Amino acid sequence: MLRRNYAKGDRLLLKHKNNVIIALSKLIDALYKNAIMINWSVTVSEETNEALHRFLAEHGDSDISDFIEKAVQEKIFRSTIQEVHDRNTAFPSEEIESVIDEAVSATRAAHRS
Repeated sequence: MLRRNYAKGDRLLLKHKNNVIIALSKLIDALYKNAIMINWSVTVSEETNEALHRFLAEHGDSDISDFIEKAVQEKIFRSTIQEVHDRNTAFPSEEIESVIDEAVSATRAAHRS
């Protein structure tokens, strides 16, 4: 049986004994909302550089920093989702969905008041 522990904000921690099974939180970009910006020096192949510039031009964008930041956030988000999925394979999906629904309802109720 999963024990439900609600933390501050939109984060829900479900614990089975002392192991964290799943952590749900706002999308990763919320973590970067008030972040201090850091300069990176990135080296890519000429082919990648040209492809990126073509892609950005085709989509009416020219901000390489924004593109890289969003790509990194998406990669981290997808990796986190996969890790959570892998950790939860031992639990019935109905139980996980029930706990998620409960957490979403609790979060919505907290934000409405």
